[in-house]
Amino acid sequence: SLVSTLAHEVRNPLTVIRGAIKTVLGLGERIDAETKVELLSGADHQAARLERLAADLLDLARLERGRLELSLREVKLREAVEAALSFADDKGRYDVRIDPSITVRADPGRLEQIVVNLAANALRYGEPPFLAEAGLTNGEVRLALRDHGPGVPPEAAAKLFEPFRSEQSRESVGLGLAIVKALSEAHGGTVSYEANLPRGACFSVRLPVAGPLRPAS
Repeated sequence: SLVSTLAHEVRNPLTVIRGAIKTVLGLGERIDAETKVELLSGADHQAARLERLAADLLDLARLERGRLELSLREVKLREAVEAALSFADDKGRYDVRIDPSITVRADPGRLEQIVVNLAANALRYGEPPFLAEAGLTNGEVRLALRDHGPGVPPEAAAKLFEPFRSEQSRESVGLGLAIVKALSEAHGGTVSYEANLPRGACFSVRLPVAGPLRPAS
């Protein structure tokens, strides 16, 4: 169940953190500086995982309750995608093919979160070449992130955007794609998956083209 999965996601990092602290406290002066740094660095890494989990859970809770406020503005999509990829893809593996003139109406910080989560997912599970591209269709911008890895098995595709999906890695708490879905919908858009034929995965986000905000109906 979701609750038991969440319990494991919290317990596992805590076990590492407490183990490191107990070792440092228990051995005291008998532990050399290099080992101490290694233990504390591992604990800090696991604490960062817990911090990310807490932030993601809070975002999902706000999104589900409609309480996440978006600061919508005109955003140049290529600049936003390149800035987000500088965080997710520090090795520059993505080929960005987006017309600089394309703009979307989005919250810059949350758009960055969408791109970072999609890129991190592709880099974790996919294979190069990696491509980010965009186009205009019927008043919407379609941003697609493609890779050429094994893709997603058909039986798993339907559950891709659910929290804590089963194929999460040891470094993933399984919330990234769920947050992408919720954030895309909060912007009035959508996210979808399709096979990147002949091989790979393609995640597409559709967002409103930048323009005057529509009055609430």
